Amino acid sequence: MSKIIVVAPEFCAYGGAHVLHRDDLGTASEDLPDAKVASLGEKRVINPELLKPFGKLRARAWARAARRGIRILDGYGQNPEWAKTVVQSIQEVCQEAQQHADHIVNNWSALVNDWANQNPKWSDMIRKSAPPREWVRDRFRFSVRAYPLGLDVLEDMGIEDNALLGEMGGLGDRLVAELVDAANALWKEFLTREKVTSRQISPLVTMQEKAETLGYLDRRAAQVGTDLGALLKTLPPKGPYETHLPAILQELRKVVRLGSQNEAVAPATPEHTDDTPVWACA
Repeated sequence: MSKIIVVAPEFCAYGGAHVLHRDDLGTASEDLPDAKVASLGEKRVINPELLKPFGKLRARAWARAARRGIRILDGYGQNPEWAKTVVQSIQEVCQEAQQHADHIVNNWSALVNDWANQNPKWSDMIRKSAPPREWVRDRFRFSVRAYPLGLDVLEDMGIEDNALLGEMGGLGDRLVAELVDAANALWKEFLTREKVTSRQISPLVTMQEKAETLGYLDRRAAQVGTDLGALLKTLPPKGPYETHLPAILQELRKVVRLGSQNEAVAPATPEHTDDTPVWACA
């Protein structure tokens, strides 16, 4: 394995929440805001529904990085021949996120007033707590970073005792482990279904794309990509797929067996999750 391109989306979005102070609650201790306005020590200065798209867009950007990549460092390693396509795909998501952010910033005062009018009892608190428009604008940042990573560079630098060397050297085994896990999950999914739809075939397509694209990391993965590609060509575009189920299960079983053939296959690194709050940079 000579080189990969690490692709990492960066999503920072304003969360619309600020610290709730004692003075915000007024004189009556029992006079507490509705949960939609304040909870867990935070107060919201605009309708939180307006910010939900950022979470979905962030997840979409990471999914595009993961589709043909393998987790490493702060992103997903990509085949150099595919990296540009992956980056452009993520940039499309970034542009969509930026357009929504521009809408919020350009209409900031009106959005704050709308939220205050929807919650008249706490309108003063909402208006006083809302930050300036320019401050909000600076909270939004959507981009994608891409940089090359190769064993030859580290070796030329004379770096031998480095965990990254071991991680990069084991990418092929980790890729196979991911394929084994995916095949095992699909095997169980197909066994429990009487009817197979395009929705169940879609993960099979994703699995084939990853194996084919990153096959240069490991010959076993390359063979998986070839075999699944041949299988998919025999499937009708929109079904029915039930008559093809034996062939599908046979190919999946072949992939699952790769896990038992080589005990050295490392467990797959967990995929990027959405546990990080939408307002955090990730």
